[in-house]
Amino acid sequence: MILDVLGFGVELGDRVVLDDVTFSMGESGVLALMGPGGGGKSTLLRAIAGMQTAGDQRDWGVIQYRGVREESRPFFIAQKLSPRSTSLERACLDLRSYGTPERRSLAEIVKDLRIDLPASTFAISMKELTQRDRALGELVLGFASGEPLLLVDEPTMGLCDEDREPVLDAVARIGAERALLLVTHNQLDARRVARTTALLAGGTIQELQPTELFFRAPISDAAQRYVKTGSCALPSPNPRRRPSSPPGAPPVRAPLKGFHWVEAAGLCGLRRPGLYGAVEEELRALRAVGVDVLICLEEQVPIPGSALARSGVELIHFPIPDMGAPDPQKTRALCATIKDLRASGRVVGIHCRGGLGRTGTILASVLITRGLTAAAALARIRASEPKYVQSEAQEAFLRAFELNFSTTESST
Repeated sequence: MILDVLGFGVELGDRVVLDDVTFSMGESGVLALMGPGGGGKSTLLRAIAGMQTAGDQRDWGVIQYRGVREESRPFFIAQKLSPRSTSLERACLDLRSYGTPERRSLAEIVKDLRIDLPASTFAISMKELTQRDRALGELVLGFASGEPLLLVDEPTMGLCDEDREPVLDAVARIGAERALLLVTHNQLDARRVARTTALLAGGTIQELQPTELFFRAPISDAAQRYVKTGSCALPSPNPRRRPSSPPGAPPVRAPLKGFHWVEAAGLCGLRRPGLYGAVEEELRALRAVGVDVLICLEEQVPIPGSALARSGVELIHFPIPDMGAPDPQKTRALCATIKDLRASGRVVGIHCRGGLGRTGTILASVLITRGLTAAAALARIRASEPKYVQSEAQEAFLRAFELNFSTTESST
């Protein structure tokens, strides 16, 4: 993952703007972040970019970019950006001191990405360019920076339909090669360019789905209202919910690699804790983001009981052969157990050895019991980890599980 945001929150003064914001982004593709005005979308982008909105800002949770290199930051294009006084050509040269810049020249980038920006604009002060060409120029600079993630806030705001088109084209083409987090209020823009769409409302992520499913079959009440009306007023987070660390507790800097939320701060998939690091350290990292139940899908439980006891993590063993598929009736019972755990406020993590095949199969099974088709469940989990569900046997199981579950449900 290029970006992992886990349990992130922001307080401005005595007002909680964001709380428990959780999502991940892969190495390419556009994620559209939508939601009602004033809901914290720009605040979130600025936080990911390492910028504070105000002097009295307090935040918590984890933002992990590229896994390493804390000094590295995504390229941020603000909504209300003061035009650069330099030319695009000069600004592109200045990027040589920014991260690991793209080796292609400005002209080559514009040509290769088929960006509708005339060469005659390259040497002109960006202050003198039209709003359309400035927006295109900033996108080109973001790509030229070499950073694998661009943060782009409302790039088509204020543009006429004719000028919006080339800007959206540029967003889509950059998103084919890099990761791009796009804040937009425009549902048509999101439908056109985004691989995945998230709804930020009430200070947290209410829904995150592949874009086609987000607009065709939203699951949450908030997303259903937003798709239908373009709005979904939800109260701000309660300030009493913000977490506080016990005195002297060491900060947990990042969750495990291979960790992905399927249900924000509720249900996640991961590889075996301790596979590449110290098991107790990784269990503490899981507890720090709320996970208090682990479902182990390996044939033998690899985590010592003493480590689980010290971490306060409960373990449920549900063995599945490597690359194999589970028993349908037992899987249905496990999904019911997960539902009960979530209803009681528990946070559930599911793991196998590598956290992909068996883990993805059970995550998709849970979604099928919530009404998704096998294809939709696969699309949803693969939006966060494209390698979820590893074998033909596992995919065949999910198709049969969908049929079996829907048939049984309709007969009861």
